[in-house]
Amino acid sequence: MSSKLMNTTRDGKFILKEFLDMNTIFATERFSGGYSVDDIDFILDNALKGAKEVVAPSNEDSEKIGVKFEDGKVITPESSKTAYNFIVQNGFAGSNVDPDDESALPMSVLWALYEYFIAANPSVQTLWLANSGAANVIRDFGSDEIKNTYLPKIYSGVWAATMDLTEPAAGSDVGDATTKAIPTDTPGVYLIKGTKCFISGGEQDITENIIHLCLARIEGCAKGTKGLSLFVVPKYLPDADGNAGDWNDINCVGIEHKLGHKGAPTCVISFGEEGFCKGFLLGNPPGEDGAGQGMMQMFKMMNEERLMSGLSGLSIAASAYHNAVEYATERIQGRSTKDPKAGRCP
Repeated sequence: MSSKLMNTTRDGKFILKEFLDMNTIFATERFSGGYSVDDIDFILDNALKGAKEVVAPSNEDSEKIGVKFEDGKVITPESSKTAYNFIVQNGFAGSNVDPDDESALPMSVLWALYEYFIAANPSVQTLWLANSGAANVIRDFGSDEIKNTYLPKIYSGVWAATMDLTEPAAGSDVGDATTKAIPTDTPGVYLIKGTKCFISGGEQDITENIIHLCLARIEGCAKGTKGLSLFVVPKYLPDADGNAGDWNDINCVGIEHKLGHKGAPTCVISFGEEGFCKGFLLGNPPGEDGAGQGMMQMFKMMNEERLMSGLSGLSIAASAYHNAVEYATERIQGRSTKDPKAGRCP
């Protein structure tokens, strides 16, 4: 696959500056302390520049080298690490997520520049696009301790997050999930045991920690989706200083090989093989009817990820279009039907 990124900022600038009323959006309390319409050109120009110069070169490595699975470890191409770090260190991955971030961008602007990064390398985006959805769920349903521990690192991209629903025998019918959550003596802390599959970014060697949002059924709860709860399950347990500490009994036992996404680590994740994988409950424990809050919470993240999937499709289609236009204007073909005696034309 070529690493040639032909996208332009023309459409984005037109929509944001001429079509949408961005002045009203920038005047809201959420965004009044940051940017203005006058900054749109600078933002989009620099995002596209970074996408072309830093992210796009990683695309060829993603397809030709891809991710490798060796001894339970996922190895990503070095250029993927460079691309990921460029995106998160420049604040693009979490610019709209942190409600206290005064430099936040409106989603309409943020998604315009996401188009460039996704088009530049669709595989790398699987490592950071889930962060915002996971952060929003933790912010809405997590305890103060959970929020203070995990949100700053997810916002910054130092830690990545995943969405863990599907199991080998529970796909669309997620209510058949068999992953268990066993209560401990500590309220809100459970031992997680089970296997999840098709987990985007489930294991990688780029971030310091990976935070899994995992659906599981607390022992004794209702069958089907009604009895599922949602847990924060870190690959490494945070230590007293909030940094990645001890391993939390989470293993990657395999990766998928996806056409067009060879650089994306799509993983099979095993929780609690040795019996000490800790998960931290989001929201309230199930009531007497055995009903958990997991599906309601997870749908908040799923709905955001569905939008991201649509954006990914749009971005790839836009890249294909721009490359097709360039090819069509350069390739010399036949003569004009209006003047067959004229020279050959594109």
